[in-house]
Amino acid sequence: TSRHTAIRVDGGLAQSDSIAVDADGNLYQGLHGRAAMAVYDRHGERLATVELPARARGLESATNVAITPGGTKA
Repeated sequence: TSRHTAIRVDGGLAQSDSIAVDADGNLYQGLHGRAAMAVYDRHGERLATVELPARARGLESATNVAITPGGTKA
């Protein structure tokens, strides 16, 4: 395995979980322990942190991230 760090994820108290890549090459990183996803472009630049609205309904983590086939919707 490579010891080269491609992306460093700062999820706060959360841990990184699953990842998915969209048709534009953006990476979506689910955050276990936080109802959110971190989004990075193909160069590793953080684009956004998406808070999931389901947290109010008891969702505590963003896991098993998936992207629509050939699309950019998580």
